[in-house]
Amino acid sequence: KDMFLREKFNISQVNDKTKVYVCLQTLMKFHPTFDIVIQGILGFDANAIVIVLKDQNKPFWQMKLERRMVNSIVPSNTSSICTSYGSDSSNCNILRASDRLIFLNQMPYQDYLNLLYFADITLDPFPCGGGVTILESISCGTPFVTIGALQTVPRLAEGIARILKIDDIVIARNTTEYIEKAIKLA
Repeated sequence: KDMFLREKFNISQVNDKTKVYVCLQTLMKFHPTFDIVIQGILGFDANAIVIVLKDQNKPFWQMKLERRMVNSIVPSNTSSICTSYGSDSSNCNILRASDRLIFLNQMPYQDYLNLLYFADITLDPFPCGGGVTILESISCGTPFVTIGALQTVPRLAEGIARILKIDDIVIARNTTEYIEKAIKLA
C-alpha cells in the first residue's frame, strides 16, 4: 500500500503505519460542519492521512476549501479542541495535522478505484453524503463510516449499511461517534 501511494500519487507522508482515510467527493459536498470530523481524525490518529480530491475546473472553490480546511484543522484554540474530545493535549496531534491533509488531482477512474482499494476507510460526508462513492468503496472492500441523521439526502449510505447488516458497525449517531468509528475501522 505505502509503495503504491508513494509512487502513483507522490504522497511522501505514507509509511507502513499510515492509515489512509479518503473522502473522494465533489467540492460542493464539503460543508463546514464536516471539518470537525477531519480535524478529529487527524488530531487523534497520529498515523492518519486524509485524502480529498481537487477540482481543477473550480479553482476559486478549491482555494476556498483548502484554506478553510487547513484553518479549521489547526485553529487558534488547539488545546480546547483537544480537551473537548476527552483527551489532554499530549495525545492530540492537531499541530502537525495540516501536513496530513492531502489534496490529489482528479484521476482516471482505474486510479480512483485503486485509491479506494488501498484506502483503510472511506468517510461519508454530511450533510451531503456520497451514495455512488460508498458503493464503489464496498466494491473495493474498503469499509466506510456514515452519519445518516445529519445528512440531507435520503440516507443512502445508511440504507446500504442496513441492507448489508453492518449498520451497528458503520453508522454513527453523532460526530464524536463518527470520529471514533472511523479511527477504529481504519
